[in-house]
Amino acid sequence: MAQKSLFGPTTTDVPAGGYLNSVHANVTVPRSAELVKPASQLLEQLLPVKQKPVAAGIAASSGNALVDALKKKQNQARTENNAEAYASTESGIGLNANSTAEDIHKQLAASWNESPELTLRIIWNMRSIHEGHSNKLGFYHAFGWLYKNHPRTAIENIRFVVERLCERKIKRKPKKNDGDFEVIDAEEGPTEEIVKMPHGYYKDLLNLVVLAMRNELGNPELRKFESLNVRLIGKHRRVRGQLVKARRDAKDKQNKEIGVDEAKKLREEELKKLVEAQSEKAKGERRTKRQTDLALLKEKLEHDKTFLALYATVAQIFADALANDVALLKKIEASSDEEAFRLKFELTSASKWAPSLEGFHDRTTNIATAIALVMHARGHMPDLSLSLSGELTQENAQTLRGYYRRWIISPLRRFTDVTEVKMAAKKWDKIDYRHVPSECMKNNKGHFFKHDEKRLTDYLADVATGKSKISGATLLPHDLLIEALKATQTAPSGDKHTPEAAVKAEIARRLGESNKQIIEAQWNSLLDRMRESGALDNSLALVDVSGSMGSIGYLPEKKSPHVQPIFPAVALGILLAQLAKPPFKDMFITFSATPELLTLKPGGLAEQARWMIGTDWGMNTNYEAVFLKLLLPTAVENKVKPEDMVKRLFVFSDMQFDDSQTGGSGGGWETTHDRIVKAYKEAGYEMPEIVYWNLQGGTTKPVTKDTPGTALLTGFSANMMKLFMDGEKIEDEVVEIGSDGEEVQKKANDPLTVMEKALAKSCYDTLQVYD
Repeated sequence: MAQKSLFGPTTTDVPAGGYLNSVHANVTVPRSAELVKPASQLLEQLLPVKQKPVAAGIAASSGNALVDALKKKQNQARTENNAEAYASTESGIGLNANSTAEDIHKQLAASWNESPELTLRIIWNMRSIHEGHSNKLGFYHAFGWLYKNHPRTAIENIRFVVERLCERKIKRKPKKNDGDFEVIDAEEGPTEEIVKMPHGYYKDLLNLVVLAMRNELGNPELRKFESLNVRLIGKHRRVRGQLVKARRDAKDKQNKEIGVDEAKKLREEELKKLVEAQSEKAKGERRTKRQTDLALLKEKLEHDKTFLALYATVAQIFADALANDVALLKKIEASSDEEAFRLKFELTSASKWAPSLEGFHDRTTNIATAIALVMHARGHMPDLSLSLSGELTQENAQTLRGYYRRWIISPLRRFTDVTEVKMAAKKWDKIDYRHVPSECMKNNKGHFFKHDEKRLTDYLADVATGKSKISGATLLPHDLLIEALKATQTAPSGDKHTPEAAVKAEIARRLGESNKQIIEAQWNSLLDRMRESGALDNSLALVDVSGSMGSIGYLPEKKSPHVQPIFPAVALGILLAQLAKPPFKDMFITFSATPELLTLKPGGLAEQARWMIGTDWGMNTNYEAVFLKLLLPTAVENKVKPEDMVKRLFVFSDMQFDDSQTGGSGGGWETTHDRIVKAYKEAGYEMPEIVYWNLQGGTTKPVTKDTPGTALLTGFSANMMKLFMDGEKIEDEVVEIGSDGEEVQKKANDPLTVMEKALAKSCYDTLQVYD
């Protein structure tokens, strides 16, 4: 029997729904000649480089003692709890997921004046899923600043969002039974392979095009991206609850007045009319929105050179990636099993995120037409006989889109096993859970349970016994914590004595247990990925669980851009404790008037988090007490040897420390960090390295960029911990030659040094400044 073609149709049914409706919509794009022109030529034509910027450099001193003193004084600030601190690190350090668009634009502008090259790396580091903050929305704001102020640089480098530049060392071995693969620990396998991964994903490019078209990209006053449907925390939950109660009361009243059967029939008729009216209204709104977007697209492509350059570049990035993947798929089809197994890892995720016809991105920007147009112009639709000259017609656009859907997107998505395709087709029993990506599993675990409980449960049992694996390494720790807290929330009490209520309660119990198993498995996957970089030696977490951090009892809205610092603080604190080497493994210290060294209790992620925030923190943020009331007194009293002291402390906080109870010496300016350093010196101990991990945007800073023996990290990703793991050491000391020719020992670690090391990774080397 002949092998079925990878490009063969899976059905002979005629497509329905939005695809057919698109026949009546205008799917053309203007300026088709420019869209197919090579990006390098188009950018030179639209955005010529007049003069490359020159960095001003980081000035340590103005050369005038009075000016330097005034600047130093102006940078003095106080936390919300009145402790001495700094208003700024005096560098581009400090951006995180809670930074506002205004803060991001302001800091990037200052950083660009010092070093355009370093600033460009900072922007990509914000997005990097594998090496940076994995902060998608923050990156959109940062890229928007770049797009607005340095458009050629932004558009020339946008391809590096999706090119595979981040390296990971793994081992693969084929399984004999199904040709699949598994990833095994680096120590166990006979050979080592380097896998490359992108900073972001292809959907980022489409999102940026939509934001740019709707004039949301590069606007520092935006609190949210309306086009991406990101909601702020509001009061709609309470309003919705009030509406539900009002409807229930009205229903009860109607039942009493005209009888249950008659009332039910009347409500069904009213509901049918309401649904029909709402459907017609929604169609009209969509039609109006589509017309508005198409008019805006036409205007932007014809009159905005920067947008035209961005639109064409993104279309060409997709076209080239899809063409390469189609060529690979044809090669795979003609190859031996062994060769096909090797080749399939070269396929990109472009087909998964490529715009579906009449999907959100295509409906808004007709970008699928542009991609198909570029592919045709470059000879990647060889079987299509279509002569194109002049502006693209509606008929030709539909022909191109049909080929794009049938011969490019569909076969690639089938072969790469895109989970969402099977979900849309309701083929739940065909989903291979081993191949479900991290984010997809996190977001759809409830759907998998509802439609495929038995297979999902069996899969989770295999994961628990090590027979199978689950994706979770790219998720943010606090996202997993929030999901764990949701999965273990106490179900609302109610009447469980009726059969219907008992069934619902049992289903809810099984769903909660399933979700908990998935989250715990994904957390373990994250731990395993982090351990590939080594372990944390002589390290302890200081976790701020004070009132200013928020409460884990108030779970965030699903689409809210703001995250209470308490969630990443607790999640990162637990993660660090589990990664630490003995004797500090599973240990952490809380902020308190009477701080304690505590050990994590056995249990799941949610249980550990609830226990952690239940520890005695004394209703304050007395960071100083950790050193002056716990670590130093204990060391002095027990005559602890210097080599046995903890060498590095990670401080997970919003940095709103309490005012000192002892005060500065002589009434002079002295930050909390300064006082701790002085106390250690007086006690004869070397100060441990302090890693200040800021989890709040626009806050005061405990140190400046050149404070020795410190690091200043931000963001919610665990990636930055890798800088301090024994697989990637930062040298503790460097040798400098003094003015007299003698060697001088100097602490190498300071916030600027650590930031530069993070940004010096080869995955950022392709970035270039153009304007």
